[in-house]
Amino acid sequence: MVRVWLGEVKDPDFPRVADTARPQLLIGNTRDDPEELIEKLNAGSTPGSGFAQTHGIRPRLDLLASLPRTVRGPATHPNKAEARERMQLIKKHLNGHGYVVDTNKGNSVYTVYVVNLRDTVGPRVEPHSWVYVGQTTRTPPERLRQHLSGHKASRHVFRHGVDLNRHLYRNVPATRFKEDVLKLEARLARDLKRRGYNVLGGH
Repeated sequence: MVRVWLGEVKDPDFPRVADTARPQLLIGNTRDDPEELIEKLNAGSTPGSGFAQTHGIRPRLDLLASLPRTVRGPATHPNKAEARERMQLIKKHLNGHGYVVDTNKGNSVYTVYVVNLRDTVGPRVEPHSWVYVGQTTRTPPERLRQHLSGHKASRHVFRHGVDLNRHLYRNVPATRFKEDVLKLEARLARDLKRRGYNVLGGH
């Protein structure tokens, strides 16, 4: 049987993007006892321990137990596929209550990037050039190569992309939470529009 576990980032200095005092949460599933799994992650004795060893994870099974029964579901699931479905439902509920939640033990790294676009994308409305703002778990150069090859590509970058504009995103921090990187992406897009760039993406 498989159980869903919930933990929070223990490191008080771990960067925050959302303006909230709510804990930054991690959710997963395991065939082991959830608290024992979290101990193993913190000790580095199980796969996927990188984030936990650096920043620590505190069990939050109390928070999981406090969720409505229709959200948290049964105590165990017959397989990992059903546990993952339940995780997504719990994550959606927690997101709706202002939490940020990661489903990869904190080991995904999200980065915002900016691509210069040719003016063939359309007439300029603002005085500066066209740019595309996006976010990725790959490196920005890898993501640009995907766009230009047509793999999971924005049509704007596929047809009109030139190169990365590192100057425009160099001060945007990487993050471990998808909700945080989406906020950073939208924030950068708004800032670039205010500065007179013609912006696509950034949503």
